[in-house]
Amino acid sequence: MRLLLATAGSRGDVEPFVALAERALAAGHEVRLVVPDNSGVEMGDLDVVSMGSTTRG
Repeated sequence: MRLLLATAGSRGDVEPFVALAERALAAGHEVRLVVPDNSGVEMGDLDVVSMGSTTRG
């Protein structure tokens, strides 16, 4: 299954989506994650696309 996950916000908003994406990837799914620039979260080997915005804080 191909999944596109998108979230906006700061680290607390992004981290749950990263965990979900990593879990789905480990289960054999194709995952693309769309997040704001500079969220402060380590994305590892995930396919990440910039939302084109930055977080404040």
